[in-house]
Amino acid sequence: MSTTIDIPIERITAENFAPFGQLLGRRNDPPHYVGTSAKTWRVDFAIDGEIELEFAEFDHKPVLEFTRMERHYNVTQAFFPLGNDASVTVFAPPTDPRDPLAVPKPADMRALYMDGAQGIMMWKGTWHTGRFPAQRSGARFTFLTEAATTADLPAVKEGKGSLSQIFDWQKTQGLTFRLTDPLGLMPK
Repeated sequence: MSTTIDIPIERITAENFAPFGQLLGRRNDPPHYVGTSAKTWRVDFAIDGEIELEFAEFDHKPVLEFTRMERHYNVTQAFFPLGNDASVTVFAPPTDPRDPLAVPKPADMRALYMDGAQGIMMWKGTWHTGRFPAQRSGARFTFLTEAATTADLPAVKEGKGSLSQIFDWQKTQGLTFRLTDPLGLMPK
């Protein structure tokens, strides 16, 4: 028997994203550095190994459903949309990294709409889905991650990796999650 749980899409804000990471973009707090023609703000990016810069394309999906989420233990991944590509990602707070059964409860999952004008940086261990592009042409991102985490992902998909975890609610609990769009942010 399969059960579907609806998760409403919300606009991302610094406040509703705080349990999962930091927004990357214009901020209202004082800058860390002020130069003659630039201001900079620090971001709490952390990595346990070698940094890797990647490019990703996410395909548009007409059905906004998922059954799996993942988390990474050694890196605060940072994603930067290209071309103002808007998308939705579902996030859940980090859980105990030593316990593979410490997975998010459905009530802890948040579907957050990013308009493409700012990036995100997820805390280590933050649970997340892939991106659900808001435009039919898909969404493109550059992102910072850890090289060993990327290299470990094929083993993680086989249940043998050690730097990440993928959990499938359909296989373990018969659950599917469906995104609903009460604000009308996604194309029809």
